[in-house]
Amino acid sequence: MKKLLTVLLILGLALSACDNGSSGGGGGSDTPKKQNSPNVTMFAGKTATIKSEDTFTTAQWNAIVNAIVNKFSTAYNSVTAQQKEAYEDVLDQGVTVTVEKNPQGYTNYKTNSYTLYVHSDRVNNLDAHKVIVAMATGNGTIDGSP
Repeated sequence: MKKLLTVLLILGLALSACDNGSSGGGGGSDTPKKQNSPNVTMFAGKTATIKSEDTFTTAQWNAIVNAIVNKFSTAYNSVTAQQKEAYEDVLDQGVTVTVEKNPQGYTNYKTNSYTLYVHSDRVNNLDAHKVIVAMATGNGTIDGSP
């Protein structure tokens, strides 16, 4: 009887340690999926939509979104009051940020009208000020160059 209880206890511990994708017992599963984060506050209460057709875990996605927001917020906080108005005007147009794992035609980021495309592994290379200027002037930019 003692052996049976020991075997059942070990079996029970082994099963509870398995990641079965549920929210209980095994720690759950953060399955990669397409992501869409509408109305992300970028600065001064202004929002953008950040999305991807590629798949990311929730933890990966949160890190990417936070890094993008940090880039825009830092840029906004470093400019003059007049430039802040221009930043706000751009976001009032409905900016969309599309995150891509395998970008075509750029290395770090590019803009097209009020859409920013950014390489998921190169968010740290994003120059938010150049992005805002490109969007405000209607000039596209690839990796910061017109």
